[in-house]
Amino acid sequence: MLLAHALRWMQAAAGSQSVQWSTPVDRLPVADDIADAPAPQTLALAIGFAIGMLLNGTMASLYTLVSQSYPVVARTSGVGLVLGVECVGAMLSPTVAGWLLDASWASAQLFLFYAASLLPAIIAVVARHYRQEAAATTPL
Repeated sequence: MLLAHALRWMQAAAGSQSVQWSTPVDRLPVADDIADAPAPQTLALAIGFAIGMLLNGTMASLYTLVSQSYPVVARTSGVGLVLGVECVGAMLSPTVAGWLLDASWASAQLFLFYAASLLPAIIAVVARHYRQEAAATTPL
C-alpha cells in the first residue's frame, strides 16, 4: 500500500498523469476493505489468518518433536531431512496452486485438493498412535 502511494506521489510530482501505476499491493485487502466486506468474505479472511498462525506454530513445533524422534547418532541428519522436506513443500505448494488456478480450477476445488492431500498424513499419525499404544499394552 505504501509503495502504491509512493508511486502515485512520484507520478503527481513529475506532472505525468499518463502513466498508470498498478502494483499487486493495490489489490491487497486493507482494514477498510475488510470492514466493508460481506460477512462470508470476512469470515474466510479470519479463518485463513487463524489457519496461517496455526500452521506457523505447527512448523515451529516440528523442531522439537523431530529431534526427539531420532536416535542421538542420527538426530542432525533426521532434523535436516525433515526441514528440507518442509522447504520443498513450501516451494511446491504455491507453485502447484498457481498451475491449478491457471488450469481454471475454482478456489473450492483447490481447497478440496489440499485438504485431500492431508488425509494420508492424518491416517499415518493415527496409525502410528495405535501401533505405539498396542505395543505398550502387549505383554512381553
